[in-house]
Amino acid sequence: MYNAEFKKMFLEQTDNAIYYERQFNNFEEDEERYQKDLYDFSADQIIASYKRIGTTSISFLFQVNNRNTKYANYALNQNVVKDGQNHYAVITQETLVSCLDANGIQNSVISKEKLKNLVGQLQNPMDKFLFFACFDGIDGKDHMEIVEFDYNKIDLNNKVAELYNGRMIPVSDELIMYAKESSETYEYNAYMTNQNVAQRKQKLEGSGSWKVSARKNQTTINRYKSGQVYKTLAKCINWLDLPSGYITIYTLKMSGCIDYINTLAEKYGISGKDVLYTNTETMNLVQAKYSFITTQRSVFFKKYKEYLAGADVE
Repeated sequence: MYNAEFKKMFLEQTDNAIYYERQFNNFEEDEERYQKDLYDFSADQIIASYKRIGTTSISFLFQVNNRNTKYANYALNQNVVKDGQNHYAVITQETLVSCLDANGIQNSVISKEKLKNLVGQLQNPMDKFLFFACFDGIDGKDHMEIVEFDYNKIDLNNKVAELYNGRMIPVSDELIMYAKESSETYEYNAYMTNQNVAQRKQKLEGSGSWKVSARKNQTTINRYKSGQVYKTLAKCINWLDLPSGYITIYTLKMSGCIDYINTLAEKYGISGKDVLYTNTETMNLVQAKYSFITTQRSVFFKKYKEYLAGADVE
């Protein structure tokens, strides 16, 4: 750590010291470059350091900046900050958004057409169901909306699915098709490399669209199935040779949300921004389908506005 003695004094008096220590180690390169402690960084140096992180998560940058703000306040109280200012405290949400990895965001956003092409390369109906479940906003705590999904709970006439927790959401033709196929399939092709499917097939058991490959006792079955969601997606991403770290359950959900907003924009003859901010009906639809919290709207729009209909409209 740069200026280790001072930082150790701070760590001794703060909660969650391990997270601060890790963060200090991550910023040591920047401190060496500028030959100054974090608490003395100017606003421009803070922004440059945050951009170097290369994250696509605004929540992560919020946490980083909050910790740096607390550390700089400590330094102010110790009268060691040269200009007597905590520059972290005035870093705005918009500034943090500008520090996100634009290329990373681009790699994380998938159109529905591209998703259909990617899914077409997968070998198992359950894998295909998983991708479109995420895209359609199905997830929930511990991925239980996915692992408990029941094809028989879909209103096929209105294309609305009732989830295990009672939530009702509109679903795509693709989700319906793959949920049906998966519910009727009891074998799984194992992915051995990103080039070949193993001839060995795994037996699946279960009655829903999400099944498991081994018998588990009832006390652990849901935890096991929930963990399999993440592992299955990771194997599929590796098989498809997609950029590492960019395609996740969350980013698939965000891609689906973007697609849904643009669909509503076209239907109502308005911009994507109006879907979120002006038209109460459309905003309610987005909230219901993607568990979208109103307080997330500003960050979402700033992060993804160029992918929304009428992107040139401010």
